[in-house]
Formats: sequence, C-alpha cells, structure tokens
Amino acid sequence: MFSIFLFSLLKLLSPEIYHFNDSVKVLIKKEGYLDKFKKKIENKEFVIIFSNAIFDSPLEYNIENEYLRSIEVNKEDTNLIFKFKITENVKKYRIKKEKDKIEIVFFGEKIKDEKRKIKKIVIDPGHGGEDPGACGKNGTKEKDVNLQVSKILKKLIEKELKLEVILTRERDTFLSLGERSKIANTEKADIFLSIHCNASKNPLSSGPEVYFLSEAKTDWERAVEALENASLKFEMSEKEAKTLLDVILSDLAQTEFLKESQKLAEFLQKNLVSDENLDRGVKQAGFYVLLGAYMPSALIEIGFITNPEEEKKLRDENYIEKICKKILKGLKEFINWYEK
Repeated sequence: MFSIFLFSLLKLLSPEIYHFNDSVKVLIKKEGYLDKFKKKIENKEFVIIFSNAIFDSPLEYNIENEYLRSIEVNKEDTNLIFKFKITENVKKYRIKKEKDKIEIVFFGEKIKDEKRKIKKIVIDPGHGGEDPGACGKNGTKEKDVNLQVSKILKKLIEKELKLEVILTRERDTFLSLGERSKIANTEKADIFLSIHCNASKNPLSSGPEVYFLSEAKTDWERAVEALENASLKFEMSEKEAKTLLDVILSDLAQTEFLKESQKLAEFLQKNLVSDENLDRGVKQAGFYVLLGAYMPSALIEIGFITNPEEEKKLRDENYIEKICKKILKGLKEFINWYEK
C-alpha cells in the first residue's frame, strides 16, 4: 500500500514511544507546517518519507516491543526517512496529523479474555527544588509535605498491595511537569498519582479534592488548574506557557483512560472524605502534569496548606499516615473494580 503527499518548512523532533497491551504509539513532535507525506509498507518495514524536512541527526531507536522492533531515521537529499521495523503481530496502523505532532499507532490483535492487572504505580510528589508550591502561614512548604506523603504512601502500597512503586522524585529536586508523566510512561506504570496540597485565599477552606484530567467546568476548578500549572513558569516564558495551556487538552491520548481516571478519582475521594470535613467532590481540570500520562491518573489535593488548622495537621506524621491509609483503601477499591 502506498500513498503520496507533499509538504514544506518542517522540523521533526525525536520520537516518543508509548507501549500498551494491544498497541504501540509513536509521537513525533513537529515545528512548522506539515501538509502531506509518503508512506509504504515493505519487508516488515513501515516507511514514512517527509520531504523538505530537517531532523536533529540520523538516529536508530531500539524498541524491542512485541509490535515494533526499532525506528531508524535517515536523510536522503531533502527527504527524511523514518523506517519502523514492525513485527508479524501488527494487524493495522493509524496515522493522525495534529497541530504540533504526528501520531502513529501500530495495533495488534487484542485478547478479549485477557484480564487487566495492576502491577506498578508511579507516585509524583508535586513541586520540588526551586518550586516550593503553596506555603502555609507558619512556613510549611507544599513540596516538603508532598514528598513526605509520597514516601509513606509508597511503603504502605508495597507492604499491603505487594505492588512496585516508583517515585518521580525522592528528594528536594526540581522536575518539569512534562518529565513527571514521562517517567510514568517510561516505567510503563499502570496507575499515576500526583500528590499536592491545596491553597485558597479563604483561610477556612478545608478538605481533600481529587481531580482527573478533563476540561475545567467551574471557576474553582479553573483556579486550582491555574495554581498547579503555574509551575510552568520555571520551565518556559509566560508566552510559551500560555500557548501550551491553550492547547493542553487537544491531546486526546488521555481520553483512552478517561473513564478509568474518573473512577480512580471517585474511589480516592470517597475514602479521603471523613466526618471532619466536607465532601468537596471529584473535580476535573486541565493539569499539565497529567497530560500525556498513558494510564489511569489522578491528582490528589490532600488538604489546604493555607488553612492554619490543616497546615498544623499536615506537619503531623501520624495525620499524614492516616491520609495515606485512606488513599490506600481507595486504590484497593479501584484495583478490584479495574481487574474484574
């Protein structure tokens, strides 16, 4: 099969590879205008030819996935040639052209009776390093609370659920928002949790909130979205951040896990709420840290660090352990639902 297209003024960046049980997805970020291209399949190779395009350098990526063995990138005259060495397990493919990237997905035959299994969880302690996050009246820094909660939660999950747990950071270091979900993808995590503390101008605001990635619907959701995405100022200019946030929800990858992410948020919120605080409900927002995470994902605001009473509790290790046990219970219920 062969089809011919043309385009110009295009720069292609290094491909990103994401593995799934029934497919493998390749994202090639681009700068400039992509109009058309050539594609063909021959000798177990899927070839895409881009005309008048530039690339960092000729490279080869060894994948060793059950659908994709490697990607080889070469330049011939003004053409860039991407060769995808596919396996006999590939039954079909899809190419989707978007504003800032090209998406290629190779599909295999999905085993209908295959049971889904949770084996690995990546926990992301929000903020860190030069980015302190929100701060309490008595000087408590969100980044420190997030890390402490994540470490205790990791131990509980490993002990009680016997699952592998990876932290995106284990000390007070800065990580970009994009790096955090990329770690989850690289580790092939089955669940991604980002741990945060909330903030409000109202010192009486209290209670936990759990979010999943979707468009913010209320003023409060948009406010929390802006608060958590503010970390982008450490990574790029204000103009670049605004452009990025304008298209944050254009990537449809998360919609594959939208139902699972919403259920995960519901189980977590239900168990985090106690008699001591009001149920603020499951919420949704365009958090950049969750964007591009190819697994069920949620962002947990464990409490308001700007509330003096909650700030005091968030400095108490016994209180933090209670929170972690509630998160653990929510995870157990989600896993039981997911693996049915």
